[in-house]
Amino acid sequence: MIIFSSFGGVVGLCFPATDRSNPAIGPAIPTGTDRSSSTLTPVILGLLALVLALGGIRPAQAQSGEVVKITQPAELYLEGSRTPLRLGDTVSVGDTILTGKGAEAQIIFSDETRIVVGPSSQLKIDKLLFRSDNTARKFAVTAAKGTFRFLSGNSPSKAYSVRTPIATMGVRGTAFDFAVPTRENTDLVVHDGEVRFCGRGGAGCANVPKGCQTVRLMGNRLTQPEVQSEREQILNQLFPYAVAQKTLRQDFQTAVGNCGGEGRETLRQIRLPKPAALKQQKEVVEKPKQEKAEPDPGPRG
Repeated sequence: MIIFSSFGGVVGLCFPATDRSNPAIGPAIPTGTDRSSSTLTPVILGLLALVLALGGIRPAQAQSGEVVKITQPAELYLEGSRTPLRLGDTVSVGDTILTGKGAEAQIIFSDETRIVVGPSSQLKIDKLLFRSDNTARKFAVTAAKGTFRFLSGNSPSKAYSVRTPIATMGVRGTAFDFAVPTRENTDLVVHDGEVRFCGRGGAGCANVPKGCQTVRLMGNRLTQPEVQSEREQILNQLFPYAVAQKTLRQDFQTAVGNCGGEGRETLRQIRLPKPAALKQQKEVVEKPKQEKAEPDPGPRG
């Protein structure tokens, strides 16, 4: 019998010792005359090669992100406990990042995904599951309030899930900012790629393209600015990184020239669900599983 065993990543083959003179095990195998011996040898060698090859395949593992730049005050909240969040700290599944007024945390993950948690904000890490090649199988976060930047990494689009209290965002090779000013509002501005922006409660979905295109979800209705001055007002109020990026590391910056100045891009008419047709809309917006509600820790002070 062949037994495969693996300890600490070392895979081996174990063979039972055969006593050729013990009748309970069986008769002795003649040497040099039994063809079964020569037949089994390549089979065993093939199995050994297969096992060694499989030994190099690692299952997906939960991993973490690293804080690469931070402005205080900022904290980490987990299971009712608060700890200061410092440069070089890791964030893992279940952690909630809290920032105070004027603070921000810049975090980079194994797949090169980068997230900025802006001032007076709250972001929870729901799922992080990476393959051995540092691409994500699952990457899910929930923003409760504040302002954020998201730069997708090397993972497939379907791995990402970005949520707010009333919205979900599907990431498609994307750089975007989003804000959660209240539990009933979520605002989005897309710099590169495209975001599938869906509201819960029958609000429907919209594909928001690049070029500083802006969409607002207010309650159960998706809207967009009608004139340039309205977009500029939204950017100035809710999106500090679309206006100025000087506080961000170079690898957390993106092209924002379309948002203002001479390079600003004209507002595009984005196809949004019409309120009168919401009840007839067939698209089902994914709803998160009901979880036991945790008290909102909120930033101290």
